[in-house]
Amino acid sequence: MNDSSLSRRDFARTGLATAAGALAASWVPAAARAGAPSSRYAEIRVGLIGCGGRGTGAAANALRAAEGIKLVAIGDVFRKKAMSSLEALRADGLAELVDCPEDSIYDGLDAYKKVIEHPQVDVVLHAAPPGMRPLHLAANVAAGKHAFIEKPCCVDPVGYRSVQESAKLAREKGLSIVTGTIFRRSNNYVDGIRAIHEGALGDLLFAQARYCSGGIWYRDREAGQSDVEYQMNNWYHFTWLSGDQIVEQAVHNIDCINWVMGGAPKRAYGSGGQRVRPADSEIYDHTAIDYEYPNGATCSFFCNQQPGKGMVWNRIVGTKGEAWIHPFGKTTLTTHGGETILQSKYKGDAYVQEHTDLFAALRAGKQLLELDELNDSTLTAVIGRLAAYTGEEVSFEWAAKESKLDTYPQQMELKGALPAPTVAVPGRTKLV
Repeated sequence: MNDSSLSRRDFARTGLATAAGALAASWVPAAARAGAPSSRYAEIRVGLIGCGGRGTGAAANALRAAEGIKLVAIGDVFRKKAMSSLEALRADGLAELVDCPEDSIYDGLDAYKKVIEHPQVDVVLHAAPPGMRPLHLAANVAAGKHAFIEKPCCVDPVGYRSVQESAKLAREKGLSIVTGTIFRRSNNYVDGIRAIHEGALGDLLFAQARYCSGGIWYRDREAGQSDVEYQMNNWYHFTWLSGDQIVEQAVHNIDCINWVMGGAPKRAYGSGGQRVRPADSEIYDHTAIDYEYPNGATCSFFCNQQPGKGMVWNRIVGTKGEAWIHPFGKTTLTTHGGETILQSKYKGDAYVQEHTDLFAALRAGKQLLELDELNDSTLTAVIGRLAAYTGEEVSFEWAAKESKLDTYPQQMELKGALPAPTVAVPGRTKLV
């Protein structure tokens, strides 16, 4: 490990950008499967940062998204994960598309830099733990590389502003960055939300969103692991790395509601807690938030990771009718009298389509930049977490412009120590 002391603050931020604008009301149409390339992107070479299940899945999705795609570099804090990812990709029938010699397999805290700086990499796939993504994305944009970044893109307000700056610079450089908000490439979501925006439900009144998914994995501490090694290996259970369930997982539904409402909410208020997590997990296992939007509509949002009935859906109610939107299922719009306005059933593969669209844009010489939408939705999830953690009402504008909360460790070494995890308690945990 050549660079053992790393900080997100190493990347200069030129002032505090204002809160990002309203989310786009329209969706970028799915591009056709990439055909005969007419540019230097005849072969597109990708590098992967973060080699867990989602990272390995994203790499497989990318390799299947179009002709002429190759994986040429891979990196993770842990070499074992990088090697396991390569083995899984080769076993999945993708061996001919994996061209990662020994000197293109990186590990350590600086592995992300080496993948980004690899001279053959055109597109970087970002799937390291969410708390690391602002740091990695800043380096990516500085290097002038295109990217795919998984959701969420940050875990705190300082990270949000870092991603804002990266989005601004990416736009200036003409870089394309596609995000892992798969519902925006799910045809049933696209069809339903387009109809809502065209007035099928009338004026929007309120929404409900649920992301109740049962338990989540947990990795015991191994003998000899430092605090940093343990927390990174067990990253979901530490707020500075995952952002809690509401940010890491349930941001999908929050992004859907923001998309429906045409922008981020004004404020959030709610509560949550922990009943069934392992002893050293510091994240909540249930969170309930009310969001208030500028158009006067509200959203009742709830997520949990507890034993019991799982449910993931979105309900939107307007003056003329209501919509039910289910992931990988069906979208139904009806009038209040029960008449069906629209039905749309999910088809295709949104996980692959996001990469197909990115590669098609590169080959067509067009910029496809989605960071602002993901960043606003991520901060919406963050203010929900802050409201639950502190018991306070939290405004989007305050978090975007004023909050000083930066959960990323000031200085970090792989064999270093970290503060003991603590579960947030309203009244004790303060807004920063």
